[in-house]
Amino acid sequence: VIQNSYMIIAFLKNISLILFDIKTINIVNIKRTISIKLDNYSNIVVWGSGSLCIVAMDKWLPREKIPYIVDSNPNRHDLLVCDKNICSPDKLNENPSDCIIICSIAYMEIREQIKAMGFSGKIFYVYELFPLPKEGADELDALKIDVAVAKHQCWLSFLISHPQIFVNISYRLTRWFSEKKNMSLLYYLSLISHSIISVIFSIELPVKASIGAGFNIIHAGTIVFSEKVNIGSFYSVYHGCTVGTNDTGESPKIGNFVIQYTGSIVLGKTIIGDNSRIGANAVVQDLVSDEACTIVGIPAKIIKKFK
Repeated sequence: VIQNSYMIIAFLKNISLILFDIKTINIVNIKRTISIKLDNYSNIVVWGSGSLCIVAMDKWLPREKIPYIVDSNPNRHDLLVCDKNICSPDKLNENPSDCIIICSIAYMEIREQIKAMGFSGKIFYVYELFPLPKEGADELDALKIDVAVAKHQCWLSFLISHPQIFVNISYRLTRWFSEKKNMSLLYYLSLISHSIISVIFSIELPVKASIGAGFNIIHAGTIVFSEKVNIGSFYSVYHGCTVGTNDTGESPKIGNFVIQYTGSIVLGKTIIGDNSRIGANAVVQDLVSDEACTIVGIPAKIIKKFK
């Protein structure tokens, strides 16, 4: 009984660390890693002035190296974000930069636009700067990055507007406990909690499913994953999506930085390359795509490949 009590206390302690201490632990690691990666650049420009830009400027990026922000939307020009002026892309010709960091979900289109302007410096999508847990690393490290990707507000507002983060928490914790010896009680308690939370949010996410860090459930509701799926880091999924097996039990493999839009279905021996997008209501079965593709239709086909 005493041993079980200690285990329950340890379980509650881990939950409290996730909810209250993750901000300090995670942001420090992310900021340090990004600082190292950007150490060789002295004049950095951020492209995109939305909520992701605000979070990145506030928590991750070296603001002292960023003289201004670029945005294609003329209605944003001459406004201030984090004390930095928002300028048109023409500003890059007047004040050249050696590095551009894109803070927008339309990063592939923006990357092409930047290259078409003749920019010869380094281009990063902001999440490409994040530290990625190594294969076999602690699931709690992955959870820290899950939260960092989704959380753009204070904790109270975040939990109210994005309650599906509890699916991430229960999924990661259950997988973490499953890897620990002498924690079978905590594993089953966590597994039961995960099952209940999954039902509440209508998200079927087996703990055997493999999903990398930065997993972002944009909107909850009727999302189904096979336990055999293998999904990379910084995968985002909207409501009404399925990633499942075909008639022979084969399951998809999805790369890094992939977005799966509302109502789309990915089945079977499908392989989705990095930086790809799966359009709304697409039905993708046994399709193999290269990197940076846009996939739409029923049956799905590749309609665009970014350079």
